[in-house]
Amino acid sequence: PEATVSLTPAEPAPDIAVRPIALNTVESIGLAAETENLLVVSTAFDKPLPGLRLAAEDVSIAYALRTVPETLAPSAASTVRDRHAIFRRMESQMAWPASGSTSYRIKQSEPLDVGATRDFWVIVDFVNERYVETSVKAEVLHVGANCYVLVDQIALVNNRMRNRFIARAQEIADTFDRVVYPTNTELFGAEPRPGVDGDPRVLILISPAVGNYGRDTTLGYFSQRDAFAPERRPDSPLARSNGAEIIYVSSQIVTQGSPEDYMGTIAHEFQHMINFNQKVLLNKKRSAEELWIDEGMAMYAIEATGYGLKTGGQVLATHVREFQANPSAYSLSEWDKNPEGIGYGPVYLLMVYLADRFGPDIIRSIVTSEGLGAANLDAVLQTKNSSLKEVLHDWAMANVLDSAPQNQDPRYQYRSLDMVGDNGSTRLTGFRTERLSLPAQVLDVGRPFSARDFRLVDGVLAPRINVTGATPAIWRLFPRLVLPEDF
Repeated sequence: PEATVSLTPAEPAPDIAVRPIALNTVESIGLAAETENLLVVSTAFDKPLPGLRLAAEDVSIAYALRTVPETLAPSAASTVRDRHAIFRRMESQMAWPASGSTSYRIKQSEPLDVGATRDFWVIVDFVNERYVETSVKAEVLHVGANCYVLVDQIALVNNRMRNRFIARAQEIADTFDRVVYPTNTELFGAEPRPGVDGDPRVLILISPAVGNYGRDTTLGYFSQRDAFAPERRPDSPLARSNGAEIIYVSSQIVTQGSPEDYMGTIAHEFQHMINFNQKVLLNKKRSAEELWIDEGMAMYAIEATGYGLKTGGQVLATHVREFQANPSAYSLSEWDKNPEGIGYGPVYLLMVYLADRFGPDIIRSIVTSEGLGAANLDAVLQTKNSSLKEVLHDWAMANVLDSAPQNQDPRYQYRSLDMVGDNGSTRLTGFRTERLSLPAQVLDVGRPFSARDFRLVDGVLAPRINVTGATPAIWRLFPRLVLPEDF
């Protein structure tokens, strides 16, 4: 008979959970040769514990351990930084005026018509934590019910490109009105409407300046400063506000990418606009949502609007596959220390897991609530008779057990995705596990909101786990080996 994976949740959930799991069949009184024993170590504390060490040894006397000539090297923090991640980090650290400030005032603007032009400041780079902008002139190519689509005149180099952008602008506006706008506003709440310019339409500005004319991989962005009226003081962060609700999109992704990629980008950035309105303008906070949660919601917007893994968008699929290939390199909250300084794969999967487990209404509750950060996420989960710690540990298990035939526990499953197998046009091959020889000492288990997944050598029945490096009272350990009931 096969093992059924089911762990009784600890009350309360620990800050660090070490869960040994056996996925095996019974062979006489021993384990079958194909036994796969897993050790899932997940952390649910929000501050790094760099001195943390995990040591494992087998205390069973019935089976001898095989010699495994492998050693595990600690995962190094990335030194590469995604430029869009730098931009998001800079914006997240700024303190903005509350909505009652004189900087947030309605300035009624005239509606734009097709053919109208307007000048904009577009962020292209960063120097010493300051924006580097360029001025572009953009033309309105299509007017939708909820948006204007404008294209930088530099991209309209000839009639062929103009006609191509005209067709694409109509497609983008129609899809935004029909899919992106109603889905995002129902799921996350309202954007600033009519907003600082008094015009209820969102501007979608397509320019080669987004992504610094092909020099970096930025596909699009939303700048919080545009939600406020520009100020005359040159040293003000609002000096080059464009004073309108704007989504900036790279012309390169529009002309060379798939609809899943550029419409997914627009849905992603529109969520950032909504989130900023809900947290800063409506709730009058001076700081925006924590970066990893805001990005997770923006990634879920891609899923909710129909541009997720199943539609074959390569950008999203790449992020998820990279997380699966090297899960221990990622932390949900330590955004800048993830590979390339980003972590879109894990935050996307976490939000999909939350919606699968608790229903999509939990997403709106998180965004529209007055709280911020991990504390707010925990408070919302408390209303679901759960907690952030419990969910993070269960999510770590779901990542490695989702497609295991022995797994019948819904806490350790995705309902809408398969971690191993076909997801529409995207195939996933599962999370990589690190081979752990015993006795062993493993470093780098102290990153906040992270997990490491190990496979144990055959025959390990009772691994004993010791954690050192911080006050033992910070957590309790609940290792448990799950075997067939009749073993």
